[in-house]
Amino acid sequence: MIGQSLSAVLLGAEVIPIAVEAYTSLGKPKFHLIGLGDVAVREARERILSALQSEHFRVPDQILLNLAPADVKKSGSALELAMVWAILVSNEQVEPLEDTWMFGELSLEGEVKPVRGIAAITSYAVSKGVRRIVVPHENREEALLVEGIEVFAVRSISDLCSVLKEGRAEVRQERRVARSRHQKDFSDVYGQESVKRALEIAAAGGHNILLIGPPGCGKSMLAERFGSLLPPLDRVEALEIARIASSIGEPITQYLSGERPFRSPHHVISEAGLIGGGADLRPGEVSLAHSGVLFLDELPEFRRSTIESLRAPLESRQVTITRVAGTTVYPAAFQLIAAMNPCPCGKFSKERHGCLCSRSEVSRYLKKLSQPILERIDLHVEASPVALGSQRNSSNQIDLRKSESIRRKRVLRAVESQLSRQSKRNASLNFDELQPFLNSRAEHFIELLTQKNLLSARSTVRLLRTARTIADLNGSQKIDEEHLHEARSYRALDRIWEHVQGY
Repeated sequence: MIGQSLSAVLLGAEVIPIAVEAYTSLGKPKFHLIGLGDVAVREARERILSALQSEHFRVPDQILLNLAPADVKKSGSALELAMVWAILVSNEQVEPLEDTWMFGELSLEGEVKPVRGIAAITSYAVSKGVRRIVVPHENREEALLVEGIEVFAVRSISDLCSVLKEGRAEVRQERRVARSRHQKDFSDVYGQESVKRALEIAAAGGHNILLIGPPGCGKSMLAERFGSLLPPLDRVEALEIARIASSIGEPITQYLSGERPFRSPHHVISEAGLIGGGADLRPGEVSLAHSGVLFLDELPEFRRSTIESLRAPLESRQVTITRVAGTTVYPAAFQLIAAMNPCPCGKFSKERHGCLCSRSEVSRYLKKLSQPILERIDLHVEASPVALGSQRNSSNQIDLRKSESIRRKRVLRAVESQLSRQSKRNASLNFDELQPFLNSRAEHFIELLTQKNLLSARSTVRLLRTARTIADLNGSQKIDEEHLHEARSYRALDRIWEHVQGY
C-alpha cells in the first residue's frame, strides 16, 4: 500500500507544496529516501526510525520515501512529521488524511520540535484552500495568526494520533495589541528637544531621518526609543513581519505583542546581509525591518556599495532577489534612521572647537554619502552634546513622561488624519498630491526659493512632504509658510557643507 501525506518547503519567500509518498514491505531492513533532499532531509532517516521505535509503533522492514516534485530541492527538517505519517498510513497503522498539511522536526524520542516558516506556509495553505494544518506545539501562536484554517498543535507522534482522532483543533482568541510596558521611550532622554521634535515629525509622516552629532551625544539612544512614537502593529502587519522572521527561524514574540521591528546591523554587514540573498534566498535586514525601523549607526563607515544598495528598497518598498536558485520578492517598507559624526573625529562645528580634521578630510568623509541616498532622507538633524548638569529629580521625570505621552498622542492623531485623508503616509505623496494643500503664502515662498535656485524639483517634494506632516501635527488643513520654514530647518547636512566650504 502506498501511504501519502502533504507538506511544503520554503524557497526564499516562495512556498512549494510537497507530496510525501511512502512504500513499505517485508524483507531485509533498508530505508531509501529520494526526491532531491539536502543533508538535513537525508538525515531524517535515522531520526524517523528511532522516533517510531521510541513511540512503540511498528517499524516496517523496508521503507521507500519519495518527495514530489522530484526536481525541486528540499531543505530543512520540517518534512519529517509528514514522512512519519506517510509511513504509518502505508503500514496501515493510521488512517489516511485528506486536505491536511503537516510540519515538524522529530527528536530521537518521537517529540515534535518547532520549525521555521510556519506563518508563511500557513498563509499560503489558506490561499490554496487547505482545510487544516498540523504544526509543532511551539509554533501554534504563529499558525493561529492566520485565519481561515484549522490548526492542530502536537507535541509528539502519539499526541498527533490522539489530537487528530479527537479533533482537538486550537481555538483562536482575539488578540489585543498593546504597547509593551518594557519599551523604551524618550522620557529617559534629557535635552535634545529639537531632535525629539524631528523624530516626532518622522514618526508621524513616515519620513527617513539622519542624525548628525559628536560621539556620546545620544544619537543611538534616541533612535532606539523612536519605536515608542509609532502606532503598534495591527494583525495584518504582525502576520506579514512574522512570515519574514519565521522563514529564517527568528523569534516572533515581540511582533505578536504589537512591537514594531527595530534592526540595527553593524557597519561591517555585507550587501547580501543588508538586502538579502545567498544560496537559500534569505531575507536581509531591510526586510526584517519591514513595518518597523532600520537603524544604521555610523552610516559613512558602511561600504559604499552596501549603502547604495538601499536606493531601490527606499523607493519601491520591496526587494527582488535573483540568484541561480530562483527569484523571490520580499517586502521592505521600513523607516530609515541613520546616524553619523560631522567629521572623522566627531568634533567639527561652525566654531571648530577641538576639531583636528583638515578641510579635505571632512570633505572626503561627507562624500562617502552619495546625493541619491541623501535625497531619499527627508530630515537631517544636528544633535548637540548635553551637559551633565541636568538634574534628574522625580518632578522632572514626571514632566518628561507627560510630555512624551502628549507627543505620542499627537503622532497617532496625525497618522490617523493622513490615512483617512489619503490612505497613505505623507512620505509617499508626490508633488501633484501635495500642491493642493499649499495656501497662497506657502506657494509664494516655494516660488521664491525655486527662482533663486535654492531648491531642486526633488528637494521641493521632500520639503513639502515634511511641511505637510508638520501641518498635520499642528492640526492645520493647509501648508503655511511657517510649516515650510520649520521643514527647511531640518537640513543640517547642507549647513555643515557650507561650514566646510567656508574654512
